[in-house]
Amino acid sequence: KLALVIDANPAPVAGEFTFGPATTPLDFEVRVRVNAYSDVRAVATLEDGRQVMAGRFVKASGGCAAPAGGGADAREGIGEMRWRTESAGGRAVGTLMIRHPNFSGLQRDQVTLLDIPAEFVQTVELRQGDEVLMTMEGGISISENPVFRLGYAPNGQPVTAHAEDTEGRVFDRTFAAGG
Repeated sequence: KLALVIDANPAPVAGEFTFGPATTPLDFEVRVRVNAYSDVRAVATLEDGRQVMAGRFVKASGGCAAPAGGGADAREGIGEMRWRTESAGGRAVGTLMIRHPNFSGLQRDQVTLLDIPAEFVQTVELRQGDEVLMTMEGGISISENPVFRLGYAPNGQPVTAHAEDTEGRVFDRTFAAGG
């Protein structure tokens, strides 16, 4: 398991992730919002229950309250998903892209100047056949149009993505083996 923590964000826990056996050794990337210069930490819980942490100070700011990139069209195509894979030394590297504005609740509509209520992808499950590759319980710190990239051992089965947002919308998509 992995918890990604951004200390200076209004909701510091960006996401909690679990990974299946096919993702060992772990190679994982996710785009996040960073509200202010902050330590970003990854707290991993190992199979034996031990916890380890790694972190880095990141110089970035304004992410949580930055205007939504899509403007009035931010919800157009909401829930569309794409999956891309590439080979890398006997493993596959898969990239899941989800179209979603992931409003943080801290942004303002640039025309009306009214606050935009929080609306974001809160759960993601990625499977290869019956085997779980990754699950996520996320919050407002996951970026607009979330992107998840991870290495895994391909088993020839299709990859299925399931996501749910805070508005109760469910997004499902199955991709052929190999992307």
